[in-house]
Amino acid sequence: VQPTVAHLAIKTLVDRNLCKAVISTNIDGLHLRSGLPPSKLVELHGNSFVERCEKCRKEYTRDFAVSSGM
Repeated sequence: VQPTVAHLAIKTLVDRNLCKAVISTNIDGLHLRSGLPPSKLVELHGNSFVERCEKCRKEYTRDFAVSSGM
């Protein structure tokens, strides 16, 4: 799945300072894939492509989906 024209248009609004940040309820990671900086994105339900180390709290973004194995 790739970002749509809408995702790219939202990124352009942020790039041009016409929008300060994006609040999203999506968990698909497409706003980040569009090039939107993480500092300009609030993901209310999280992101299914982001893992966080329990020790250091650093976040890592995967570029592939995984299943729970159940």
